[in-house]
Amino acid sequence: MPDVGLILASVALVGLSACFSGLTLGLLSLSLESLELIVSGGSAREAAWARKIYPMRRHGNLLLCTLLLGNTLVNVLISIFSAQFLSPGLGAIMASLVIVVFGEIIPQSVCSRHGLRIGAASRPLVVPLMFAFLPVTWPIARLLDFALGSEMRTMYNKRQLDRLLDINAAAVDISTDDRKLLSSALAFSEKRVDSIMTPLHDAFMLQLSDKLTFDVMRAVYESGFTRVPVYHVRRSTVVGLVFTKDLILVDPHDQIPVAALLALCARPQQLHASLASTRLDKMLQQVQLSRAHMWLVTRSAAALPAAAGGGANGGCGGGALMPAAQPRRGVEQVAGIVTMEDILEELIQDEIVDESDVVADSGNKALQQRTPQRIEFFEMLQRRDGLALGRALGPAAKTADEVRALVSYLSTNVSLFRPAAFSGAALRRLVQRCPIYTVSAQQVAHGHYIYVRGVPASCCCLLLHGRVQVCAGNEGLVSDIGPWTLLAANALTEERHVPDFTARVAAAARIFTIPRAELLAV
Repeated sequence: MPDVGLILASVALVGLSACFSGLTLGLLSLSLESLELIVSGGSAREAAWARKIYPMRRHGNLLLCTLLLGNTLVNVLISIFSAQFLSPGLGAIMASLVIVVFGEIIPQSVCSRHGLRIGAASRPLVVPLMFAFLPVTWPIARLLDFALGSEMRTMYNKRQLDRLLDINAAAVDISTDDRKLLSSALAFSEKRVDSIMTPLHDAFMLQLSDKLTFDVMRAVYESGFTRVPVYHVRRSTVVGLVFTKDLILVDPHDQIPVAALLALCARPQQLHASLASTRLDKMLQQVQLSRAHMWLVTRSAAALPAAAGGGANGGCGGGALMPAAQPRRGVEQVAGIVTMEDILEELIQDEIVDESDVVADSGNKALQQRTPQRIEFFEMLQRRDGLALGRALGPAAKTADEVRALVSYLSTNVSLFRPAAFSGAALRRLVQRCPIYTVSAQQVAHGHYIYVRGVPASCCCLLLHGRVQVCAGNEGLVSDIGPWTLLAANALTEERHVPDFTARVAAAARIFTIPRAELLAV
């Protein structure tokens, strides 16, 4: 064979050597799992490439034997041909150099980066060679399968998956929220209930011996909770659960005992308790099965209710609420409470805050400022006792100096009572007929309201002494007013006056009131 033919044949063999070497690295570096992922989640072009490679890659040992056998045969032929047109020593050196550089380093560098595309393009070459070499490679491949077993699949634990998310977050354009949600889902089953519970000292609770007075019901309303645990003697002994919707028709003047309300509104399986060591995934399953949104957390299995059935489900159980007349055995050694909202917040790694929440962050107990208008409903209820000054407080006697001062102030500062519109004698008679009320510091401490936004008023008030806090506007702007300030003057001229503010007595005060009926009578 002429030297030119040997050279051309050697060049062709170097090309084949490069193909075999590069495909050995490129194809075998693609695991079956990665090909399956590309087929199911990759782009259309990448999925097509992966489908072409997958049938070859399934027979890993057979593919390996085919490529290595082909590479070995080609490299041997390169050495033989190079020795024919070069000296034996120089031929060995040149063959080794060419094979290492052009048959190993360069093709493997290229195929390690573009193995999917090159592997798919090489299918017409590799598949026929697999059948051609089958008599030699099949026994070797079977021996390898028998000796080494089937090819090991790549498996990741949760921590490794979380680390993979960190590695690929920037490259794959995973948002911070998605990264946080995925990481939280991976760690969810490893967290315990006691890591997210609200400690008992931070929980709003009622005592079994409490009575549902106005102050107690207002405290329940202001807490913003739909379920309130009830304890007996110690806060760690919870015997019931009050649903705030059961208080809708309760009259605070009746002062119904909490124990009586529990007996009347008892629900089966109302108390549910879980061990502090329960994992969150198990806890979520129990919450869904029980359809109970609040669970008590205890550190002792013996403290679970007797009706819990022994805590067969991961240390969770539920106990029935018993009537007040029967001996109560609730949940003892309670360390805290956990709700469905707490579990979901831990899953999504974000706070679920609605318009009724007092605590914006259950982790650091950061208080959220409540909209002032929210409590006006209770202020309106209190109005019938605390706002009607004539019934709530006895009128105080007016001194002669106060009469003269009132006549002078009204005739000078109120356009309705100026001499041109209202005679001095009539004004004096009106002042003598209208009462003055004294609000003591004790009454202020219990909350005393003069006006409530949205509640009709039929009198105006003049503050003679003390201090009144006014909350006005949709924004709930709060300001303090002092002596000789007139409130709700339009109540005297309008048949039905509705104040757009709330006025609460903030310090011991004397208040002069002018009812519209008295003005019309004069």
